[in-house]
Amino acid sequence: MKKLFMLPLLTLVSFAAHGRDISNEKSNIKSFQGCYEVGFNFVETFPLIEGYKTTAPYHSKALEYVVVDEETNNHVGLQHILIVGKDQKMTLKHWRQEWHYEPTSLLEFKGNNTWQQRALSAEESEGRWLQSVTQVDDAPRYECAAKWVQTGESQFWECTSWNPLPRREYTKRSDYQVIERRNRQMITKDGWIHEQDSQKLRLDGDKVTAFTKERGENTYKRVDDSKCQAAANWWTEHKSGWKVIRASWAKVRAENPKLKLGFKDPEGDLWPKLFAIEETAKNESWPEAKLAKESEAAIRAYVIQ
Repeated sequence: MKKLFMLPLLTLVSFAAHGRDISNEKSNIKSFQGCYEVGFNFVETFPLIEGYKTTAPYHSKALEYVVVDEETNNHVGLQHILIVGKDQKMTLKHWRQEWHYEPTSLLEFKGNNTWQQRALSAEESEGRWLQSVTQVDDAPRYECAAKWVQTGESQFWECTSWNPLPRREYTKRSDYQVIERRNRQMITKDGWIHEQDSQKLRLDGDKVTAFTKERGENTYKRVDDSKCQAAANWWTEHKSGWKVIRASWAKVRAENPKLKLGFKDPEGDLWPKLFAIEETAKNESWPEAKLAKESEAAIRAYVIQ
């Protein structure tokens, strides 16, 4: 069967700052691409304050396509696309992860839909990869910089940061504002595992209260690429439009080192609007400048100065 893509066994040697060979680390990141059966599993393990009762475990499964669609010497961009429906032919743009080697700054989540750009020292940057995770509409989610680690045959990247509430909870809960999470991305022989050890935090001014711990494990098991053909086709048709939208986000972020997103617009969430704008732009063959103007205007409507 013809493959949609080839997983890299060995890339050409890439050199970054300080003349360091990062080809193996890039291969780790690029090995995330593929067609996967994904298991999402989360459980609150034990309370940290008296009187709190842990919630029921959460389990979900999905078919997901991950594609490397941007790459330079020091950068890899991967797009995730969900495949849903009984016939597994419906697609939904999912989250995105960007990896940058030796970044000079990162965007820190501060709670309450607010992110702050922070410059990194040489020590904080050297030898580290920044993972930048964005939402389905390419709005910011979290960023963290750490080194890839190899111990024996195991290779993993691990970093701790503040994160917004997970999508599975943010529409259902209002009793906390931040999830402090240790993310570990570990390569396996048949895919990869995203391990998560978290604390849920309540913010009250400068007071931060951790009230429960949570353990998460997202397992990505590689399956035949043909199962993700619909997603591959969909992204081929839509990736140029979303590249323009990412550029609109980059422009807004550059102008707002402290970025607070809100719901000033009475018409609801931002993501359906950006999805609709991109779909219309594709169907009506908008020029790139028009898509940039429309998407930027939609994003700015949600920025609180």
